[in-house]
Amino acid sequence: MRIVSTKLALKADFEKDDFYAILSSWFRENKIYTAVGELFMLAENKDNAKVEAQFSTVETFTAERNGVEYLLFKVTHEHYQQKWATEVIYRTDRNKKDVIIHINCSGDITRFENVPVARLGIIRSFVNSGKLESSVFPVAEKPLYLTSEKVEWLARMMNGNYECELPLIFVSKIFNTAGYQINVDFVAQRLAGMAYVLAEKGDDFVEELRNKTSGRNPYNGHIRVYYKGGASKEYYQRAGRGNSIDNDIIKNIMEYVTAQADKEDITWDAFYNDRVSVHMKENNEILDEALNENGSLAEQLNEAKEKIRRLVEENSSLNAQKDALKKALCNATERRLIEQADIPEFFDGEQYDLIVSALKKARAFYGEDSRAYELLNGILANNEIIGNGDHMEEIVKKVLSSGENPTERDFVALKAVGFEVVSDNNHYKLVYKGNAKYTFSLFKTASDRQRGGKNNVSDILKRLSVYK
Repeated sequence: MRIVSTKLALKADFEKDDFYAILSSWFRENKIYTAVGELFMLAENKDNAKVEAQFSTVETFTAERNGVEYLLFKVTHEHYQQKWATEVIYRTDRNKKDVIIHINCSGDITRFENVPVARLGIIRSFVNSGKLESSVFPVAEKPLYLTSEKVEWLARMMNGNYECELPLIFVSKIFNTAGYQINVDFVAQRLAGMAYVLAEKGDDFVEELRNKTSGRNPYNGHIRVYYKGGASKEYYQRAGRGNSIDNDIIKNIMEYVTAQADKEDITWDAFYNDRVSVHMKENNEILDEALNENGSLAEQLNEAKEKIRRLVEENSSLNAQKDALKKALCNATERRLIEQADIPEFFDGEQYDLIVSALKKARAFYGEDSRAYELLNGILANNEIIGNGDHMEEIVKKVLSSGENPTERDFVALKAVGFEVVSDNNHYKLVYKGNAKYTFSLFKTASDRQRGGKNNVSDILKRLSVYK
């Protein structure tokens, strides 16, 4: 099942080495692909390779269609009752270059409501590579803010003249506040490589936009999404509505960019089927030559070819039935032990790991001859901890346990696992994942720091760790 697709324009000087460098960076940042990624990067011929490691498979091949060259990459990963497949297709057409990314999932997709952030990492790797072609705005995973030089262009867009490939989300500021109806940082990160998020910083341009658009500009918290060709859609969080509109916007944008990317049918399966067809044609030509040379066998061979044709048709029919059954199973409501909480996760699998950790502790309270122990032991045997939060704990312990003054490298490491570092007089403040609820203070003075090092570690892990 297609989860999301997008197409990103590449700079004219983008080369195949850049493609593999971005993949290598993504492999290193994504723990589940580290092992298979290392094997792939060691492959002698990365353009036509197949490697396997730790429930993951990487495959590549090249193709040509109508004078356009393609390099196709695919990684699949078995994850409990899910099978994830990420396709990255590099297309070169003279001086025009782009990359098409498809993220697919089959199996039990009821485990998630929103696409896990980790699965979108390949898109962010291209966004942050510095190798994407910019139009009016750079493609980024952070919100952009309206400036004076963009007012004229923005007014033309609001009047129906928007021609960028990616949608643009314009977020107006709520009057007399510095706030917005949505979390612009969250939406921009989730939609990196799929949309621009442009927000008002103040009230400076509201009146100018109103005059230049005859009042068509969104204002006072209203949000409008603009699409290529001039179409648009407005969003507003109305009083009494329980759910945030953040996820509505994210879902609608993902559906739109997926539909646009899928129009061309630039997919792994499409090119792989073409490749198989070419091989079948070549084999049939060889077979026909053999028939001409061996007339006595012609009738038998023709019968065999007809039998093969019928079998291929039957197999295609069975595959279609199988796919339909899979889709039905995916869409069916299943009885599960635990329903996931509607709370954004700090990392992929956070809620799941918390439950498994809690069950391990609970098991220790029961005797081995009890029914409760038997049930818990059986559940835990089928559900291992994913461990995506381990890296954060390792970094916190490594950086803070000694009580020594953190270096610039230490701060970079803390930022890499989700901490924002703010200097405040005699303290450093660590804010985790942008959530002010999880703010921690570190002393700058040596004496206080020595006493508080281990206490800081204990406090952070006590409040953030799901493995304690």
